[in-house]
Amino acid sequence: MGKKEQIAKRKQELTAKLSENRVLINTGRNNVKQMLSVKKQLRNLVLRKPKAIFFGSVGAGLLATLALKRPKKTHKKKSSTITMVLLRWVLSLMQPAAKTWLINRAKIILAQQLETRRRSQTQTDL
Repeated sequence: MGKKEQIAKRKQELTAKLSENRVLINTGRNNVKQMLSVKKQLRNLVLRKPKAIFFGSVGAGLLATLALKRPKKTHKKKSSTITMVLLRWVLSLMQPAAKTWLINRAKIILAQQLETRRRSQTQTDL
């Protein structure tokens, strides 16, 4: 009987050790997860050094703006020829007349479309 008791006692010890090791493995795994989590690392860094993060981000933004800034385009004004000046003048004079003609033309087209719709509706009603 002594041997069976020793075996049972050993089984209990091993079972207890196994459950202890499972707990240790689980906590170790959680610790490694937290160490490798970028989100938590950033949160901790911002909470520990908020001023440094703020001024660093402002500086990085300024550097990026300077580095990615497009050069200003220089516009050279071309000298206008007489024909271009006359063309602009004629077009500016024609603009009001063209607007009124287009508005009148649009009114006529819309009136025709409405008339055809009314005719088609009255024919379907009969």
